[in-house]
Amino acid sequence: MSMSKIVNISCPACKKEGEFEIWESVNVTLQPELRNKIMNRELFTYVCPHCKQNIVVAYSCLYHDMEKKFMVYLINKDEEKDKLLNVEDEQMQKILKEYRVRIVPGVSTLVEKVGIFESGLDDQTVELCKAFLYNQFTESKPSNPLLAIYFGGMNEEQNGLEFYFISEKEDPCMTVFPRNMYEEMLNDLKKSKFYNPSEMEVNSQWAKTALFGGVFSKNNPENTEKKDK
Repeated sequence: MSMSKIVNISCPACKKEGEFEIWESVNVTLQPELRNKIMNRELFTYVCPHCKQNIVVAYSCLYHDMEKKFMVYLINKDEEKDKLLNVEDEQMQKILKEYRVRIVPGVSTLVEKVGIFESGLDDQTVELCKAFLYNQFTESKPSNPLLAIYFGGMNEEQNGLEFYFISEKEDPCMTVFPRNMYEEMLNDLKKSKFYNPSEMEVNSQWAKTALFGGVFSKNNPENTEKKDK
């Protein structure tokens, strides 16, 4: 079930207080109308009743999809993340076996992770795709720092994955990553020691660790061992 509570918010623009509904958990299977309010960030946008300013409020929230079997935790406090990562009770272990469970640091990464899982994709492979695109972008445009890359959905017409680039000096732009390249990367990843569907933090740092660890290396002992079996 979904759970929410009302809190008082102080508007940074006019300094006056107003009430805001915070959602501690959102079950989109039982309340499907909340799914779009997450994806368009409505549940994280406070509209000041006094000055009408729109304020993005980042707070901890659990996104739960019972049909597609995934949970995404938006964690706003480090101690909450540490508690989740160190949970060893039987109930949590059962959840990890039945669900893909991920921890994300912000609203944009929550929206992205939901989009990845709803598209039936492997988020570890998507992060490796993003790392590949990051290197391409920075090599071609060294004077334009890349701030972020986000998965934007599937492009059926071009049979690929859409990614959006947020850079310092240009307007956001989009590219399509070929589906066959994604599938090749997924196959290589599954042959390596880095493939772990139960990994709770799958992000750019995870991708760097996998790449520096030789996830795609032909000489990776883990890859060779799995091919021989």
